[in-house]
Amino acid sequence: MINFYLNSDSFEIGSKLTGSCLWTPNNSNRQKPLKLTIGWRTEGRGEVDKQILYETEIQPFQKTHFQCKIPFSGPVSYDGHIMRIIWEIAVIRMKLLGLHDVFKTQEFRVIPQQKNNDKMSYRNPYHQLGLRRNPFFAPETLEISDQNWLDFGFSQPPPIQKGLFWQVIGTKGAGKTSHILHWKQQTGGVYYCCQPGWKRWLLPPIAPIAYWDEANRIPLPILLISLWRERRIDATIVVGIHNDLTQIANLFNFNITTVKLYTLCVKNLLQWAKKTMEAERLSPSTPVSLELTPENARKIVTESQGSWRKAAKYLHIWAACRANSLSLNKSKE
Repeated sequence: MINFYLNSDSFEIGSKLTGSCLWTPNNSNRQKPLKLTIGWRTEGRGEVDKQILYETEIQPFQKTHFQCKIPFSGPVSYDGHIMRIIWEIAVIRMKLLGLHDVFKTQEFRVIPQQKNNDKMSYRNPYHQLGLRRNPFFAPETLEISDQNWLDFGFSQPPPIQKGLFWQVIGTKGAGKTSHILHWKQQTGGVYYCCQPGWKRWLLPPIAPIAYWDEANRIPLPILLISLWRERRIDATIVVGIHNDLTQIANLFNFNITTVKLYTLCVKNLLQWAKKTMEAERLSPSTPVSLELTPENARKIVTESQGSWRKAAKYLHIWAACRANSLSLNKSKE
């Protein structure tokens, strides 16, 4: 049996988590060491990201005390439709080749600072940069607000119920979902994201205009049936896809439009980063002293390999490093 004791179940960024753990083993696992870790991980669409901030071994029948500072860079917890960020304490047993068994976990929430969030606080390094928080935080949804939207020439949505087949082709993280949701904001209709596993065998919904995301997961028999159903009502279908479906759509005499998203470049990244930082400015009169140089932008574009999702992740790390570096310099003064 493993029991956790925490000083709270919710922690502001920059605060300290303290607690203890008591392991009462049975005879079968008493001699095998266990490890306690504290960190965060993502769950949902895209690549899994995670970070361990604290770890220690725990001994049987002894209460192990621990403490871990939650960094100002977060990330904060959230439960989105597409992705979650989960903070948790876990007790694991290491195995060969870096594998491990999880014995018990306990989730807790990390939240933004609740007091004086719009006033300058020298405890918060982002405030010293003129920002409320890390501007490149992971959003709860891939639906981008008009304030942060950049027009790459594909902002106009397709017309409704015209027997059209629009395919948005791009690598993972290229912006397919963001464009699809941006169009749906303007046209209405239904949005469907095909899930992996057995759920991919479910029939996508039909409507005068339907948006099918991750359509490459849809098995061919299901895809053919669904396209036939949509063609019967002269619907407009928009699919987010990794490969070209022109030959399949031609079987049903759709009018086909192909949008290829290869929009990540130094110029576009600099423009988006500036717009995103401006949206998180602490106040209209506070200057923002965080600036992305073309050289740094070029490195991020190269590392991201066409993925805006990866670029945002690298920008989050870059901004956190700048903020933490500034905080360390201030502490030395």
